[in-house]
Amino acid sequence: MTVLEPKSAAGGAADVSDLLRRRVAELEELTIELHSALEAREVIGQAKGILVEREGCSPDQAFQRLMRVAEQTDRKVHEVAAGLVARTVARRYLANGGGADRT
Repeated sequence: MTVLEPKSAAGGAADVSDLLRRRVAELEELTIELHSALEAREVIGQAKGILVEREGCSPDQAFQRLMRVAEQTDRKVHEVAAGLVARTVARRYLANGGGADRT
């Protein structure tokens, strides 16, 4: 078949099918990336809230602090934030008797 000859219907359908399969795979990957980004944003927001409450700073100052720690420790901001949130949750859990029922 030369470049100028039209493709058969079956060949054209196969090309469209391959194109659609690739596009679906790309969209699935994008969905995973967006989900991860939303989770990172959520944990950063929680960490900022903890710092605002604990330090009495503004949300912008809290974010700057998270960024500074991330740079100093060569980690991503959401990793620093996740660590802060995890430590805070653990500390509050233990302060409340480890989840023991106090009734």
